[in-house]
Parts: sequence; C-alpha cells; structure tokens
Amino acid sequence: MTLNRKIAPEFGSITEFAFLPADISTTRSGVPCYFINGGNEDVIKIDFIFDAGSKRQDKTCLATATNSLLMEGTMKHSALELSDKLDSLGAFVQNSCSADDAVISLYSLNKHVIKCLELISEVINEASIPEKELYTYTNTQASRLRINQKKTDYLCKRAFHSALFGANHPYGRSANPEDYLNLHRKEIQTFFEENYSAVGLKIICSGKITEEIRRYFNQLYFRNERAQKKLPYFYLNPDSRKKHFIPHSESIQSSIRIGKRMFDRTHEDYRPMQLLNLILGGYFGSRLMKNIREEKGLTYGIFSSLESFRGDGVFYVATDVNNDSRTSAVNEIYNEIERLKQEPIPKKELEIAKNYFLGAFLRGLDGAFLQSEKTKILIDHNLKKEYYLGLFKIIKDVDSENLIYLANKHLDVENFYEIICGLQ
Repeated sequence: MTLNRKIAPEFGSITEFAFLPADISTTRSGVPCYFINGGNEDVIKIDFIFDAGSKRQDKTCLATATNSLLMEGTMKHSALELSDKLDSLGAFVQNSCSADDAVISLYSLNKHVIKCLELISEVINEASIPEKELYTYTNTQASRLRINQKKTDYLCKRAFHSALFGANHPYGRSANPEDYLNLHRKEIQTFFEENYSAVGLKIICSGKITEEIRRYFNQLYFRNERAQKKLPYFYLNPDSRKKHFIPHSESIQSSIRIGKRMFDRTHEDYRPMQLLNLILGGYFGSRLMKNIREEKGLTYGIFSSLESFRGDGVFYVATDVNNDSRTSAVNEIYNEIERLKQEPIPKKELEIAKNYFLGAFLRGLDGAFLQSEKTKILIDHNLKKEYYLGLFKIIKDVDSENLIYLANKHLDVENFYEIICGLQ
C-alpha cells in the first residue's frame, strides 16, 4: 500500500506515560543524592545543584562569575590540565547559574565516571580562581555585554524584568560591563567558600547507574565547615509606570515585550494556564503566530511564555517587528488576549493544543537525562511526583469555559507592562 503524503495522519490521544522514580540516598557529608536509573547506554549525567544563585550575591555578577570560573583551576590542576583530563576520559562539564541556584553538570562514560568525579570533587572543594583566568573572563563578558546592549531584544527583556520586580530584586537585576570589570579574586573566592559546599547542595544522578557508582556516591565528601549567610528578604519594587519606550537610534526594528508578574508552579492554576499560554503563543500553530505572522506579516516570529521562578513567575508576549509596524503589532496582541477572554475556543483547536501540549511533555521525558530535569523542577518547588502524574487528567479535563475563566482571572491587561525598544 502506497502512503499518501497529501493526507495528514489522524490525531491520537495520549493516555499514559512512564516517569522514572528517583531513589534517594545521602553521602557521608549529608548531601542528598537522587538516582534516576534508565537507559541501556553506558553513559551518565550528574548535576551538582548549589544554593549559590545570584540571590546569594552582594555584588552584581559575583554568582555568575564564580560559577563560570570553577573549572579554571584547582590547588592541584590548572584549567588546561582539568580540560585535558576530562577530554581524555570522554567527558565534559557544563556550568549554569540563575537567580535561584548554580549548577555543575558532568556528562561521562560509566567506565570513567569515578575518575571524573574525583576531578569534580576536587573542583568543588579546592577551586583556586586564578587571577589570569579571572582577567580573561571579566573582559570577555564585558565585551559580550557591550554588544548585547546594542540589541533591542536584550534591552527590552532587561527593562521588562526591572519594571516588574525592581532593579535591585534578583529577578529584576541586570548587569553592566563595569560590573564584571569591578570583580576581584578575593570576593569571588569568598563567595565560593561560603556557597559551594555540602550546605544546600543536592545531586541528581541519571543514566545507567551501577551499584559501584552508588557506593562511590555514598562516600563522596564535600566540605561544610563554613556556614552560609542568611538569605536576605527581597522587597518588590515594581515601576509605577506601565508603559516604557526605550529609544534606539540605530535600530531598523522594534522589540516588544508585554506581560505581568504571575505565579510559580505550585499555584493551582499553573498547569491549565500553561495550556492557555500554548494556545495564545506557545507553539507554531498558536493564535499569535497565525494572526501576526501568517495573516498580517508583521513579524517572522512571536511567542508567549509562562515562566516559573521560586515563589514567583512571569507571563509575557515577545516579538520583533519593523519600527513602523509596532503599533499594529501591539494592538493585535491585545486583540488576541481579548478573544481568549470573550470567545469559546473551538473544540478542534483545543484538541490540537492539548495533544501538542501532552506530546511535548512526553518528549521531555525521553530518557533519564531529560527526566532528571523534571526531577530538578520537583526539588526546586518542593513538589511530589504526583505533580506530573496528575498532569494528564488536569489537561484532559480543561474545557473552553475553564480557559475563558482563567483568561479573565489572570490576563488582566490593565496590570500589564508594555516595553518597546526601537527607533523613536
């Protein structure tokens, strides 16, 4: 039988999924380890999650710089030696830092993971932060930031978060080139000693996990002799002005970001709001894409996003358009939001969105490595695995009336911030 590629396949309903449980044990330093055993390949991913995000810093860029410089040398090995040793073992390391935490991720072959862990443990316990590497890093980052500050989308994004949270709040703070150049080795070393220890550390190990690997983790040691400072309370200081225009004399296009503060994943409306966001602008078949890109040709791309932080969150729509099209684009964004609040979503459109949503969720569970990211979300927000196990029923049960109610409840445009950066 010949396949007729002019006829699209029928949509199928997703009814179940497999979520690998995490077994928890503790190292001799008291660090919790989450083991997610899955896959047939002899590879493993290990995430070291430290309570060392920018919330902990008392100087801008300090947390990010510390995280980025960890692999630049220890008391025993230079940056080149560390890199060569990991490379010879077929391993690599990724670093990341957010407002909430800092992560070191190791990817390794099973047969070399013990040797790799010895090196990473050395980094965590004895990072030296060499002056030469610090100088190179700070100047490189300052140069990159100067380039970014000429881009409308970057300026729009930082102004949006600053307007929502305040310029001194961890979720609203942004860096300038001089912030990197003003960093000193001593303060980075102090931040490292205070925040990269067993205190607040969590480890997620995913992949093909053997008993030998489990036994090694049980005896891992991380220093914990220095107490972490008490986290200060961060006051919200939102801008009283809801509309901001940032002039950019050299731009041929305008960046637009419209939205508001929302809530985190623990809120009862978060998951149905994820579906509503998807319909508005969360995938290529969304309403914003169909209207503003396909029908009116005002942009190459537009999207909406619902982002969750710890104890907070944001919702926004973002796009780039020609300078002379920005008023039309803004009007159409508000029109689409108003439609969600007034008109029932057609049954077929809702069914497609639900299938896409659940299909995307399943792709995010494809393998132990991706499931470790879902486990990190559970840990970050103090959620149980039932958070995911109940997702299918919640999405399946949402109807058009529920979504109209949510749109009217949460998409109150009078509280939206509107940031535009472009030619005046």
